[in-house]
Amino acid sequence: SSVSVIEEPSPAPDSKTARVSLEKNASAGVAESQFRFALSLTDSDAQGLVGLLRAAALTGHPRAHELLGELYHVGKYVDLDLKMAATHYAEAIERGSITATHNLAWLLATMQDDDFADPRRAIELILPMVLYYGDWQHLDTGSTWTR
Repeated sequence: SSVSVIEEPSPAPDSKTARVSLEKNASAGVAESQFRFALSLTDSDAQGLVGLLRAAALTGHPRAHELLGELYHVGKYVDLDLKMAATHYAEAIERGSITATHNLAWLLATMQDDDFADPRRAIELILPMVLYYGDWQHLDTGSTWTR
């Protein structure tokens, strides 16, 4: 006796259905959906984008913290706020973000505010990346900008 297997073709990707699903799950408070739906928003809905990222960050979503850090770092969609950027980068680092580690090190090394700049901490953040990846350019970049 043989078993018949009926192979069904996979459905074609449908971006509209995916977007509706993301929006529904984002509204229900699913952090990953909030983050991904935020990425789908355009400049015309910057407030919605930031709101979704903040909601996802409240649940500890690492990439939401990372992206919020970047937005505050450059002042895109939010007021430029380097201390808020550092806070979000630190939260993302706690959750394993290598990008946030690099960004926070850069921020601490290049910040002009003497009360907040911390070149020593910048090097401490970068050094494990240097050792792990064997890429000394990270350390050169950090030490070049530190005072």
